[in-house]
Amino acid sequence: MKKIFKEHPLSGEQLIKTFEDYIPEISLKNKSLAIFTIGPVQSFISAAKKTKEYWAGSYLLSYLIWQALKHIMEESKEGENSIIYPYLKNQPLYKDLRNEEITLPTLPNRFLAILENNEAEQLLEECKKMVENKLLDIAINLFNISKEDKIYKQLEELLEIYWVLLPLEKSKKTEIERYRSLTGMEPANDISHYSLVTSIIEELMGARKNIREFNYIEEKGVKCYICGERTGFEPGIMNIEDEKKICGVCGLKRKFSDYLKTEFGIEIHYPSVIDIATADYKEELVSSLDKDELNQLLNYMDKEFGNQDYQMPELVNGLVGDVKSKSPEEKKVLKIKGTYFDIEGNELKESIKVKKLLKKINKKYNLKLNKYYALLYMDGDDMGKWVSGEKLKHREMTPEFHYLISKSLTNYSLKFVKRIVEGKGRRGKLVYSGGDDVVAFVNLKNLFEVLRELRGYFSGNVFDNQVNYKASDGIIREKGEDILTLGSKASVSMGICIAHYKEPLHFVIKNARAMEKKAKKHIISGNRKKNAFAIGLIKHSGETREAVSKWFYDDGEDIIEKGIKPLLNLIQKEHISQSFIYTLKNEMELLEGLEAGDILDDEIIRLMKRKITVDEDEEKEDSKRKKLQKQTEASLKVLQQIYKNRYWIEDNKEPNNIYNFINLLEIIFFIGKRGE
Repeated sequence: MKKIFKEHPLSGEQLIKTFEDYIPEISLKNKSLAIFTIGPVQSFISAAKKTKEYWAGSYLLSYLIWQALKHIMEESKEGENSIIYPYLKNQPLYKDLRNEEITLPTLPNRFLAILENNEAEQLLEECKKMVENKLLDIAINLFNISKEDKIYKQLEELLEIYWVLLPLEKSKKTEIERYRSLTGMEPANDISHYSLVTSIIEELMGARKNIREFNYIEEKGVKCYICGERTGFEPGIMNIEDEKKICGVCGLKRKFSDYLKTEFGIEIHYPSVIDIATADYKEELVSSLDKDELNQLLNYMDKEFGNQDYQMPELVNGLVGDVKSKSPEEKKVLKIKGTYFDIEGNELKESIKVKKLLKKINKKYNLKLNKYYALLYMDGDDMGKWVSGEKLKHREMTPEFHYLISKSLTNYSLKFVKRIVEGKGRRGKLVYSGGDDVVAFVNLKNLFEVLRELRGYFSGNVFDNQVNYKASDGIIREKGEDILTLGSKASVSMGICIAHYKEPLHFVIKNARAMEKKAKKHIISGNRKKNAFAIGLIKHSGETREAVSKWFYDDGEDIIEKGIKPLLNLIQKEHISQSFIYTLKNEMELLEGLEAGDILDDEIIRLMKRKITVDEDEEKEDSKRKKLQKQTEASLKVLQQIYKNRYWIEDNKEPNNIYNFINLLEIIFFIGKRGE
């Protein structure tokens, strides 16, 4: 190991102070660069009816890539120092933890390593076999099947495993010629030899994936009701409680937590979307009711549903704030499944007494059940440019810098993401956190705080534990530790889908991914900007709304902190009437084609001010109204940046800025009114 003092390697800026880090000394002599990937990813993960299946798909890929990584660590000459990406040392599977932390998927579906020429090919083939065998061993363990079973055959054909190897000793001139032949383009003049090789191997991997190995399996009979691709089997064959036929692949995801229970000794409880959506309601409920009222509610529930599974087996971490401070009665109420609070839902259809009691409680304490939740997809912007060295201003890309990029991404994934989504009483649940990729379910009450912190912590824009886009050295300081991030030049784009809990999960997943792509493809003044978030709202009625915004515009104002959150607060306190949206829409039809400017800005602010409502006595009403109008105007002036910057999605010729702005306002009102 080589001890080095360094500047921040990624932001291109001199740090106020240097700090120590340890990275392996990486020699390239007699070595080859290798990429190893496991697929399919999206089609495999997104085929899910339940949140637990969605999580299981992500975890299974992380668990399988770990088998390959472990083999490289144990059998290669350089051991774990061979692996450039991902950074392993703090990974839960690497540390062999035996607690809830190990149940979070944090490893990507690929790795990059530098291996000895004389061992590389054999090692990669062994990794491929180990991954394939581990998947089949899991199936045999869970389903007690043989190699002749059709379920086994389905799983045998599931994985798409590819690896590519490229010797590092060829001259830069030779690699430039190879790059030209592969891409038809010229490499950058100042590109380093290592950057050139990483670019070439990525091109080779893309070409390799295009050559699919196809083994035809005839899938007869009724198809699996989850994926719709493979033949479904009676669920009893796989010890699954269900009424519809399921294929071996989807059955494996549904039962995978049973395998992990045996492997790690940990019971895995993953909340449903309705439990995520209603988590804040249940917290408000237990804080409002006294002991007698709590017991009355529990007695009613027991009488109606005592013979049913109406409670979650455990309180899921992340959905409840401080569990230890809760009384036994409060814990029992918090464990009631969210569907049993939906007065209009199927569970309470015949339960007149419970419905009456809940209506009475809701009216007395002014409580409202939110039936909507958010699914977010986050992806780092321009990660290819980071790996190629294009983002390393005044520095030549080397394996050491590549290693530091990996470490920065792992720092973010392991030290911050779970805390942001599930900590601080946020009531969210992570699906996947693998460096520059995050997938999570979020309760709407905390949505914008989660989005903002995920963005700020990724680039290290944090000062005194608060997101601050002007804090730009890329080092987050916590409890005496300096934590490396990619730095202020890094950014992310996010796609968010807000949906009713009855919306099919696969459709919500598809929409969230589409929003993430829309955020990346948005264009301002002719330049693709990325560094944005896009929100799609799917109402239970079928209506949809979509809006895109940057995290901040040229004036540097934080859109969420200075624009969205203050407005949301006013809406939640019922100081702004929702009729503002309808009035604004009607006026915009009359003003269609009007360019953003002072007239339009002033008119929007005027309309909003007219919709301010004040619940005060006559003497205080005027001063309170003026104060609220001032707050509203400040918030709107920040949000108006959204339509002042000419925006459109790639391939669309005409921007529609004002309706993008109105859609965002509608979504903010929808969240503030808890799904109304």
